[in-house]
Amino acid sequence: MQRVLRREEEGVASAVASMFILLAILVVLQVAVIGAVPAQQYAAEYATSKHDIQQMDLLRSMLAGPAVAGTQLSVPFQLGTQATSLFASPSSGSLTYATGDTAGVSLSFSFVPQFRQAAIQKVDQDVVLLMDNSGSMAWNDPQNLRIVGAQEYVARLSPPDCVAIVAFNGRSYLTQANIGGTPHHLYYPGMCGDPNYAQPQADLATISDIDSTNIGLAIQLGNNELIQNGHAKKAWVEILLTDGQNECAGSASPCGDAFTLQMAQAAKANNITIFTIGLSSSADTNLLTQIASITGGTYYAAPNASSIRWIYFEISMHYQSSVQCGSVFVAEAYGGSLSLDLNNAFYPTQDLRLESGGVALVQAAGATMQEGFPMEYTSNGDGSGSLQASLLTLTGDAFQLIGSDTHVLQANVLARQVVDQTVTRIVLGTEARSVSNISSNLAYWVTQGAATPAGAAAVNGPLNQSQASLMMGQANMSLGNPVGAHFDTDRAQGYLSIALNATETQRKANTIQDWLAKTTEDSILLEECRIGQWVNWYNGVTLTITTSVPDAWEAWFNMTLPAWNVPYSMGISSDLVVVTLHSLNRIVTDRRVVSVSGM
Repeated sequence: MQRVLRREEEGVASAVASMFILLAILVVLQVAVIGAVPAQQYAAEYATSKHDIQQMDLLRSMLAGPAVAGTQLSVPFQLGTQATSLFASPSSGSLTYATGDTAGVSLSFSFVPQFRQAAIQKVDQDVVLLMDNSGSMAWNDPQNLRIVGAQEYVARLSPPDCVAIVAFNGRSYLTQANIGGTPHHLYYPGMCGDPNYAQPQADLATISDIDSTNIGLAIQLGNNELIQNGHAKKAWVEILLTDGQNECAGSASPCGDAFTLQMAQAAKANNITIFTIGLSSSADTNLLTQIASITGGTYYAAPNASSIRWIYFEISMHYQSSVQCGSVFVAEAYGGSLSLDLNNAFYPTQDLRLESGGVALVQAAGATMQEGFPMEYTSNGDGSGSLQASLLTLTGDAFQLIGSDTHVLQANVLARQVVDQTVTRIVLGTEARSVSNISSNLAYWVTQGAATPAGAAAVNGPLNQSQASLMMGQANMSLGNPVGAHFDTDRAQGYLSIALNATETQRKANTIQDWLAKTTEDSILLEECRIGQWVNWYNGVTLTITTSVPDAWEAWFNMTLPAWNVPYSMGISSDLVVVTLHSLNRIVTDRRVVSVSGM
């Protein structure tokens, strides 16, 4: 019997329904699985980012903290995030050290080394005074003013200066040989290093007026004394004073201008400088000028004996009034940066940078500082404090590691150098008294005829104003207000500059003797140096940070420094952040040079 195929409607419907149900279940499952993938990957990328931020902070803390030369660190970084399911993709990252990166920090400050010893510097010297005691001195210098001037000159010497005196006419003698005693050489007791130099002053009083003039013999004896008994590391100086010309009649030979100039050449060959003084119109101006010119000295014309005193004072300035303030400017750059870029798919992209000793985190919303500049500030409670800063310099071959796996950064501390610098802070009240002393000294020399009252007044006016400003500065410091004191010191320095210019103007107007003007100018310059050191103290340390995230650095400094109660000022421009920490008594810089490599 033939079988006939027939359609079973109910069975078909049942099968189709089952298939639709199964398909619906699969769709629901797929939606559930795929929907969970972003959240899982987000969480994984967050964990990676958190781990790497912690690792970068750890690296920075170790390098800026206890690490010493020879320390080796291995810090693992997870450059990316592996896929959390079959439906996800891994995210990658990169760890880069670029040698051409300009990011870095420079630290700078100024100070005057050995400030408390800063003074009007002098050049140690061995000096021989060649004193004409020919017969003509009896009428050209009847009051022996040349002797008085030389005695004042000798009194201005200071240890370890040594002095010898040659009395010459037709012959030449070292004192006391001129009166039949034992010659007093440079090394004779009392002639060398005596704070009062009483012996050479007494020797000068033995010089009389007799006989003719032989200048060449005097220079020859002076040369021999310096060559045989002088100290090689000192300046060798002769000061020749005469009122006449070479008179060979009745004089010991050799004699004459040719011999005299020959002795001047010998002096030059032995680094001896000769200053010459010609008293009265009878002096051989041409010869004395040649002697001075040959040896690098100066010829001074003394129209009368009373002017000799001022000439000696002026000569003394060549070796006793050279102000050497010598402010030292320290500026060093420390650089190198390490960057870690996490290119997350779901969690926001994270860029980490270790630069200038700080860790910056850059996100789409902006940049923040995870860790700022490695420094510590200690306040003294009076507006001043101490700074300790760690300075990181990264070095090594450039590298870049890319992927989503874990890589290890090797860091090796190659060197460490600690510099502990105390910055001397002067007392403004003390400097006010020093300025007052300049005025008093000038007033004294008015009574001695070295300056006119009007000339001194022109200088003392601004000096008095400078003194008043310094006293105001001292009052502000007593109140713990260095900012106000800084204003006062600026004003005090301005008045000192006015006084300096006034001194030079009065010198040119002949209302202040040249030597006194030079002494006053040097004293003013010294005060400017001292007050400048106070300004150096106030200015403190300047950090100049070159960075790709200046706003983040600015925000970190503005948050951190006020909390430390440190006086500071800051500016930001393009890729630079410049911040100055004021009023520092002590600066400790701890530099570490670190070699980095990746594997």
